[in-house]
Amino acid sequence: VAGKKCFFASVAILHRNDSPVTSFETELINSMPVIGMVGDRNGTILYVNPQFEKTTGYSRAEAVGNNFFDLLVLESDRSEARTTLGEMINSADQARKLGPIVTKDGQVKVVEWTGCATAQGNFVAMGNELNHLEANPSRLREILDGMPANIVLLDREGRILEINLPPLKGAGLAHEEVVGRLFLEQPWFTEEVERERFRRVFARALKGNVATDDFNLRFSEELRVVAGVFAPVLSEGRVESVIGFGSDITERRQAEESARRAEHLLKTVVAGAPVLICSVDQEGRITSCEGEDWSLLSNGKSLAGTLYSESFETLPSWKYAIARALSGETSTVEEKVGSKYYEATFLSNHNGSQVDVTGVAFDITHRKVFEQRIQQLNQELESKVLVRTEALNESEERFRQIAETVRDVFFIATPELKTLRYVSPAFDELWGQSGTELIKNRGGLLERVHPADRARVDREIQRSLDDRRSVNLEFQIQRDDSTERWIRLRTFHLPLSGESRVAGVVEDITESMQFRMELIASRERADRANKAKSEFTARMSHELRTPLNAILGFVQVLRRKLGSEHSEELNEVREAGHHLLSLIDDLLDISRVETDQLQIKTEPLPVRILIDQATRYLANRVRRRDQALSLDVESDVWVKGDRTRVIQILINLLSNANKYTPAGGAISILVRSDADRVRIHVRDNGPGIASEQLGKLFIPFERLGRSAGSGVGLGLYLSRELARRMDGNLGVQSESDHGADFWLELPVAESQPHRASKAGAAMESIGPLDVLYIEDNPVNLRVMESMFSIMENVTFRGVDNAEAGILEAQRHIPDIILVDMHLGDTDGYHVLEELREVSSFRAVPIIAVSADAMADNIQNALAAGFSAYVSKPVQMDELVGCIKRLLS
Repeated sequence: VAGKKCFFASVAILHRNDSPVTSFETELINSMPVIGMVGDRNGTILYVNPQFEKTTGYSRAEAVGNNFFDLLVLESDRSEARTTLGEMINSADQARKLGPIVTKDGQVKVVEWTGCATAQGNFVAMGNELNHLEANPSRLREILDGMPANIVLLDREGRILEINLPPLKGAGLAHEEVVGRLFLEQPWFTEEVERERFRRVFARALKGNVATDDFNLRFSEELRVVAGVFAPVLSEGRVESVIGFGSDITERRQAEESARRAEHLLKTVVAGAPVLICSVDQEGRITSCEGEDWSLLSNGKSLAGTLYSESFETLPSWKYAIARALSGETSTVEEKVGSKYYEATFLSNHNGSQVDVTGVAFDITHRKVFEQRIQQLNQELESKVLVRTEALNESEERFRQIAETVRDVFFIATPELKTLRYVSPAFDELWGQSGTELIKNRGGLLERVHPADRARVDREIQRSLDDRRSVNLEFQIQRDDSTERWIRLRTFHLPLSGESRVAGVVEDITESMQFRMELIASRERADRANKAKSEFTARMSHELRTPLNAILGFVQVLRRKLGSEHSEELNEVREAGHHLLSLIDDLLDISRVETDQLQIKTEPLPVRILIDQATRYLANRVRRRDQALSLDVESDVWVKGDRTRVIQILINLLSNANKYTPAGGAISILVRSDADRVRIHVRDNGPGIASEQLGKLFIPFERLGRSAGSGVGLGLYLSRELARRMDGNLGVQSESDHGADFWLELPVAESQPHRASKAGAAMESIGPLDVLYIEDNPVNLRVMESMFSIMENVTFRGVDNAEAGILEAQRHIPDIILVDMHLGDTDGYHVLEELREVSSFRAVPIIAVSADAMADNIQNALAAGFSAYVSKPVQMDELVGCIKRLLS
């Protein structure tokens, strides 16, 4: 191509009819050796050329009609890409942008885009894929220096190949000072934790993945929060280098935090205040409602998700105001909601091309009563102009009569509330002093404000004076007898000539505030109790796993040493140990479910393979009881779920069927599916379950009075919770003497290409290998030594304390180090820190070994720098597989 401008000028003048792309354009774009695309102003793809299909993996049929940004652009890059599109359409010049795209198979490719607007207001774009960034670093630098983001190109060792100007300026460095040097050694890294975070992200990018994380980096003598995206640059399927994009999100983080605090404060205030708040989206649907009095409209039901035109049918002024707000106008209206009056203001919020509405309504019932009464008094005064003074006295007397019949305190005062003109008798009881004496001494309403609230109250009063608006405050007062009361103060201006005055009402809300504080205290106590329960569960799991480690560890060793001579007895011990371990895991899973810490990974799964794995687990039990197990499963049925959790549920159902089906009975597994769901049935011909007992079946620790068999009644409860976390369900159909039919229902998934399953870690020789194990428990040390003793070419060294272990590692550097996390007076973190300080150990894998299987503790250990985490009881296959992965 002689020049890009020639190409785009040709395309720009060809849009002369209603077709988005002419035949000449099609021929021209198809002939280009680069990515070619035509789109509308919103980014919707109208046409692509063959090079686009080849580069992205999306066919023309898959691409046309989809939005370019949603289909190909990284989420972190979409805002900037849309800005570039706007500049492209609104400018006569061509716009250029460098950025990553995500192909159909998940690869990230870096493309330089050049484009311009067409005569019809669409745009055309041409993209050059930068496959060999190292080949022309000066050209890349010219492009990168014009980008507002921090961009760096790294080789596989983490050395800087190219970097643009923004990060250099922020760090006060020159280009030649950093090129060829390690990215980690630059002054923007000031904390080791940030360097470790980068190592993890960089390692993921070297494996071909797009890796993201947020970093605290020092630029211009201050810490800034930078959102980083690191993408692999591929050459013939191999990661040649890594390109990183960094966006400064410090202000956004601060704004988000401020918004969260403001939202929390708003909800707290609205929960106890006579205020209604709602939001309406552009489609006219109510997205949120805050405030107790919505029940006056909804009969206690939530209005979220309903159309405002239907929900506010009885409030015509609100409907009209919302419609005006959706068109960009602000409206304030008054309306009666149930028995209360509300003043509502509806504001339009513009978010790009989207418009939504926020409405805030204040309870003005008391104000309306006063306004109506004052209006009535004014009308009477106007009709008695000749006897104005007498009429005024009469109106004041009527006001006093009204005020003296209610519990709330009515008052008239100067605008700053420092001098009272009138106060109702209820004041004496609430303040604990004489209102008459206070007026006589020219006292004010705010003299007894609690010191803790003084500054806030003074500030709000001053604002009301500056803006000539009403006051609505909640605060405490201190009475003469040292008791404290909570009050709500509301004022409004009186339309009187002469001296400016305000009227208002004070309400005693002490009981309401005490109730609110009791609720907060109750919630805090519940949180502490829940935390204590979780800590107890974790401690119990740790204490039980420690002896199980010895039982199951020695069983694994004996099975290999003794062969088949005592296999049956060892299998019984092993199954008993694993059963106890499953009970411990169930308790931990229930704790995670109740604290919402259970992690579920959903992926397409083949049902036949899941069932095969579950039935193999129970094959020996079924054979010992001479039970018939039949399968009715189609070979190509797939579901969406977590592989481990689905197998866990199926094993639970099959175990129950085996347990409650008599010897010689039958168990069957059937799979039925439709367009959206798949049901896996586990049926037996056992004694069944009475209908009146079915409701108790999924209650924790409820075994329906059955004494036979093992278990504590956690399995079905946990299985249903796991199914629901995977957007599925678990149910049962049964009656006495007719067996039981338990079913697991999950969302259907599209079948995936066949992938050969990876075999578990075999116990063949993994040597020559030098293993150092630091463990203060002599039994656990002996277990690990026995495991490695049956492996060929493995040298095992065991040390029973942390300091001796560190010295032994330094005396002779091992190939791999195993560290128990609880080492008497210290822990595994201490060992990790000491060893990582020595450069010789930075490449040596260090594996944490612990009976603590809580997810948070595992994540903390991996985040601290452990290469892997192995839970006790230690499984030999799992440990060997872990070592192989780390050393491969």
